[in-house]
Amino acid sequence: MSLPRGPTRLVLLRSGGYDYADLELHSPVHLVAANNVGKTTLIAALQFLYIDDAQEMYFSHEWSETRKHYFPKLGSAILFECMTPTGFQVFGLRGLGPVQGYEYERFVYAGPYLRDDFVDGQTIRAWDDDVVHRIVGRSLRILEPRDLRTSLLGSGDAKGPYLGLVPLKRSGNYNSFRFLFRNLLRLSKIEQKHLKRLFIDITRPRLRQVKLDLRRDYATLFAQVARQSDDVAALRRVVPLMKDLLECHAKRDFVRSQLVRLWAAIEATLEEERERTKEARLDLANRTSETKRQQAELEDRDGTLAKLASGIDQRLGVCRAEVVRLQTLRDRISNFEEELEAVMRKELGADLLPQEEAV
Repeated sequence: MSLPRGPTRLVLLRSGGYDYADLELHSPVHLVAANNVGKTTLIAALQFLYIDDAQEMYFSHEWSETRKHYFPKLGSAILFECMTPTGFQVFGLRGLGPVQGYEYERFVYAGPYLRDDFVDGQTIRAWDDDVVHRIVGRSLRILEPRDLRTSLLGSGDAKGPYLGLVPLKRSGNYNSFRFLFRNLLRLSKIEQKHLKRLFIDITRPRLRQVKLDLRRDYATLFAQVARQSDDVAALRRVVPLMKDLLECHAKRDFVRSQLVRLWAAIEATLEEERERTKEARLDLANRTSETKRQQAELEDRDGTLAKLASGIDQRLGVCRAEVVRLQTLRDRISNFEEELEAVMRKELGADLLPQEEAV
């Protein structure tokens, strides 16, 4: 079966949380698993193959944590079996261990990936003592970071092995490929400005002019548009005022149409109020005259009553004196007994009777 150019296998050795992972890539692959089991780790690892600059890669954590995640131990490795124009080649990255800050080294050798070259049963083979001796005869070469781009492009000035995995017509388009690959790998949306720049870079050889100087080529039209824009902006600023003015104008016209009717109603109401006021004043004058007359009568009655009260006071004084006199007499006879009084009355009557007869 003829395989297309590109990676055909991805292998992780003590890398990304895996002790050993082997994933075939020459046909569509579906990763189905629960969250946080390493699906993203496998997908994101493809950046180590296609992107030459770590600063252009994207991972969910800081770069220092990412290096430690993928290359936690001395002997951790990421391997890509690739179909290249010259046949199978294995591109790999091996961890240099914690002592060297979890850095890694790139290498390439010819031929397909063989598990026994890196794994002895269930044990990962040591690089210097075992792995190197197995693959050194397959054109093993250490690939410098600066040479990865030329190897991927397969350009004539490539100092590293010829991989040719990104056969672009112009090497300058690699930055666009790198940007597009990184974003598609993340399944994220590309911002409009970046997409525009990408299209320009891709079509640059067919474009006669990629930049426009509006001020130079369209100075007059630009000035006219600027003036019109200022006018429109000024009109937009006064729109609220114009709306208020139109509403006030409509209110004024409505009020004017009501003024004649309202004025006539006011005059009629004022005349009625004047008549009511005149009648009220006349009634008030009559009531005032009647009140004065009643006041005079009350004053006359008050004088009469005062004289009467004076006579009553005099009589009251006489009565009080008589009461005192009677009380005195009463006190004087209060000790007489009734029987004795009756006898005395009888005796007195007997004494007086002969005198009256004699007369």
